Amino acid sequence: MDRRRFLKVTAAGALGALAAPASTSAAHARETTVFVGGPIHSMTRRGRLSAIAIHGGRIVAVDDAARFLLRLGARRLDLRGRALYPGFIDAHSHWYGDFVRAADANPAWTDVASGEDAVHKAVASGWTTVTEHFANEDRILGLAGLDSLHALPLRVNCYMPANFATDRFGDWYLAHPQDEQVSPRVRIAGVKFFADGGLTPYLREPYDVCRYPSGDNRGDLWWEPAELELAMGAAHRAGYQLTVHCSGDGATDVLLDILAHIDPASSNPMRSNLTHLILLHDDQIARLRSQRIVANIQLSWFAADDAASLLCWLGPTRVEGIGRWRDLLDARVRTCGSTDFPWSLPTSGPVLQTLYTATTRIGSSGAPPPAWMAAQRITTLEAIRLLTRGSAWAAREETIKGALAPGMLADLVVFSGDPLAVDPTALLDLRVAATIVGGEAAYVDPAHPDLAI
Repeated sequence: MDRRRFLKVTAAGALGALAAPASTSAAHARETTVFVGGPIHSMTRRGRLSAIAIHGGRIVAVDDAARFLLRLGARRLDLRGRALYPGFIDAHSHWYGDFVRAADANPAWTDVASGEDAVHKAVASGWTTVTEHFANEDRILGLAGLDSLHALPLRVNCYMPANFATDRFGDWYLAHPQDEQVSPRVRIAGVKFFADGGLTPYLREPYDVCRYPSGDNRGDLWWEPAELELAMGAAHRAGYQLTVHCSGDGATDVLLDILAHIDPASSNPMRSNLTHLILLHDDQIARLRSQRIVANIQLSWFAADDAASLLCWLGPTRVEGIGRWRDLLDARVRTCGSTDFPWSLPTSGPVLQTLYTATTRIGSSGAPPPAWMAAQRITTLEAIRLLTRGSAWAAREETIKGALAPGMLADLVVFSGDPLAVDPTALLDLRVAATIVGGEAAYVDPAHPDLAI
């Protein structure tokens, strides 16, 4: 088969029209959009693409096969140098549930009066999927209700809480099976446990006397280890993916042991993950890898503005174990990226702000990071991978999200320029030009009206 014939067959197959009449094939082509004319980053081994075609909410062809569809009548959308990426996935957030905190803490959010407003802010910030990490029944129903009204502009993965601090919620989560599609855009992702305190992470050794003058406070562990193992084991045996709020190094020790008991083979088939992992030691990083546990890290955390308070909490020796994102990647620990929005305002929320913090650690005041913090910076490409392929894999959705390839969901983000082509310090000069969910524009910057598909 010659190249021309091969492309024709490939394009027709992409449209599901191999056996259809020519008129039907042409009609399908007219409903197809082909992006050309800018950097298109697949986030696969294929690398950068020259074209991508979307039809019916999916990616149907790339490169030459996508270009061939233009000859069949597909719509051409010229990026004019703008950069196209897979949709970004916030693997740990509270966009819908905790919008009130964002509105109270940040002047830029004073127009946010509801969870619906917040998710529209999220999609305008470049997210195509967010992960609600405290999705109780009311929030699940609220999100599904928005979806039923076609008012949910992005996709939401929901983790159902088993506790908060010392409050236990029982096994209510059994009403929603793992991977239940509550509505077209709302999915049950698993069950969440809170192991230690948010502001009082449980440590191996007491906090520095700067924070606790008595010198004997190790923070809060919300469960007795045996009790937590029983609760997590029950959810695991019921088929749920587990995610655990685990901030301090003492809590990490407890959770590594529990997960080793729950999954003696260390195969982690459901991809259980520990979120936060604020303070880590080398032995813990090694165990995360050997036990195949996913590290869910907040790329918007630990910029220069945080340095003084962290030093106060932990002292000059332990502070170097804070936010070891570089070390996790170098150790090849399975890792995904997130923000925990809105719990680290003002340096969380938008995709570009998240990339900026992860790659520079520069504070909102413009202060440079101290050496120990700068040593944990990651590259722009690494940060993008964590927020696309990494987060898709962690949610067990890597076959439909996180990359640009035929068959994947047409969840895309277009930036005014290419994040990979600028110095990290210039990332905030870029803008989200458009966010596309399921092949339709969920947000279009007024300066880029041609992207309204």
